[in-house]
Amino acid sequence: LAGRIGSLRPGKQADLVVLRAAALGLAGRIGSPRPGKHADLVVLRAGDVNLAGAQDPIPAVVTAAHPGNVEAAIVAGRVVKRAGRPVHSGLPELTGTLRAAAARLAAP
Repeated sequence: LAGRIGSLRPGKQADLVVLRAAALGLAGRIGSPRPGKHADLVVLRAGDVNLAGAQDPIPAVVTAAHPGNVEAAIVAGRVVKRAGRPVHSGLPELTGTLRAAAARLAAP
């Protein structure tokens, strides 16, 4: 199924998220915007050039949006991106750790 998702209409791709939640037995907690359910929120800049001409937002997000379009994101109730920039108190330390790991992996 995963290999065929791209062949579905974008609206159907969004519907698939709800079906997967149900199949995993999580429909009571995720899969639809309802009070008491867990939710993540992503705010996209619809005026960015790759999204500006979209008539229908779902196909635009599925086919054209990218991380650079994200203005804000909230995951599990915590703001993780604001004003287009990641929000994480330990981000500089984490970035350093990732760079060191990448250097070790790239070393002969």
